[in-house]
Amino acid sequence: MKMSFQKLICILLCLCTITFILCACHNKPDEDILKTGHYFISSDEDFEFGKTPFIHVNTDENTISISLGLLYPYIEFGDFEIDKNTLTTTTQNTTFTFTIKDSNTLILVENHEFFGLPENATFI
Repeated sequence: MKMSFQKLICILLCLCTITFILCACHNKPDEDILKTGHYFISSDEDFEFGKTPFIHVNTDENTISISLGLLYPYIEFGDFEIDKNTLTTTTQNTTFTFTIKDSNTLILVENHEFFGLPENATFI
């Protein structure tokens, strides 16, 4: 009798463990909705060589850099936080707010006109 009771307890513990693992895997943290990488502005405007605005996001370290282009001598650096589909970053001089459309697209909502980037600029 003791042996069957121990087997039953062992089976129940295994089932509980498997259920817990499957439930934990289902919920992804907010940071997983955005990929690490460079996001360049998507615009009808033709930018000069090296002067296409871009953002570099590092989701492992929650850091971001924002520049008006590779040839532009100034870059804003900062940390960011994600709340649902909103990315907010505070850099040396200002705060930028983006809407995360999907894992490859950021839309600039607010930049306090620091760089002169248009609101609703899309970065892909």
